[in-house]
Amino acid sequence: MVNYFKRKLIQFFFPRKIRNFFLILNAILNNKFFIISSEGYCDDGLATNHIVDFLRDKKFINSYNAGKRNGALNNHSGDIHYRAYIACFCANYAKKIKGDFVECGVGKGIMATTIVNYLNFNKLNKRFYLIDTYEGIPIDKNLKKNELNIAKILNQGHFEGNYYKIIKKHFKKYSKVKIIKGKIPIILKKININKISFLHLDMNNSYAEISAAKILFKKVSKGGLILLDDYTNSELFRELKNSWDKYAILNNFNILSLPTGQGLIIKS
Repeated sequence: MVNYFKRKLIQFFFPRKIRNFFLILNAILNNKFFIISSEGYCDDGLATNHIVDFLRDKKFINSYNAGKRNGALNNHSGDIHYRAYIACFCANYAKKIKGDFVECGVGKGIMATTIVNYLNFNKLNKRFYLIDTYEGIPIDKNLKKNELNIAKILNQGHFEGNYYKIIKKHFKKYSKVKIIKGKIPIILKKININKISFLHLDMNNSYAEISAAKILFKKVSKGGLILLDDYTNSELFRELKNSWDKYAILNNFNILSLPTGQGLIIKS
């Protein structure tokens, strides 16, 4: 909806002839500046004039709006349609692969809710494990110094308080969604997950994500997908990216860097 109003404002203030003039001028100047067309996308650190038909996909938009209802984006600078679209694509692909879905770092549940609605998850022969502290990023000795401040900011702005009961109630109608409360990696050693087809990691710190990888990667089926939410999100998450790059080299796999800030791994 935010992008819809942005496009309408662009159309109102910059009629097609004016936009075309600037597009031509930009080409002459060798693309020294970027002009977003009325049909483009600009949000969540990403601007593009490529075709974004998924924003007109009612099934996706309805699923995404259901994900926002818990207030996951109340203090966010905008929407995350493109990130959610990629998560839905990966989950839809992974539904054909042997194994369950796992999300480590659920927050207020926007991605998981979007996915279960988009896939009509109750009809799938899978479980979806949602693993989180449900009270923010643990502030402890495991956080690296340059990750401590961002963790505190995220806790204050997005993960304040204990929202475990809210999440339990929110997913109550999804019998195959399992809400697991605990800290990584300790809680993972207490859960019996045999095979994984889709793994989503969004814990905003390198210790938790690499710790989860050390336990869960071996359980991901061949062809299964691992989606990293903040792999190249911004320089604030540089430690996270560096840790993933080192882990990838040690374990002989590649990470596809996506323009949304996400990273994608295909288990070979």
